[in-house]
Amino acid sequence: MNSMISVLNGAYAIRDSRPWYKSRAIAIGLTIAISILIFGALFMVLVGGSVADWIGYHLHIGSLAIMTWKLVQWPAALFSSLSLFP
Repeated sequence: MNSMISVLNGAYAIRDSRPWYKSRAIAIGLTIAISILIFGALFMVLVGGSVADWIGYHLHIGSLAIMTWKLVQWPAALFSSLSLFP
């Protein structure tokens, strides 16, 4: 992330006036945020169906709600992955 910040600053001809520790903190924060989004999308796709079945069984939710989740999980995972790239 720090390299990406440096390259974007160079591409837009901007001198970074932040101290190095702020720049590193922003880079670490962005790395953590992207990691959470990616793992969340993977969790939705890989484990989401099993979680929906378990919740549906224990909460006595109809099969329509479970089927709706199974249909929505892929677009939701795709949307959360695409939100990384504005």
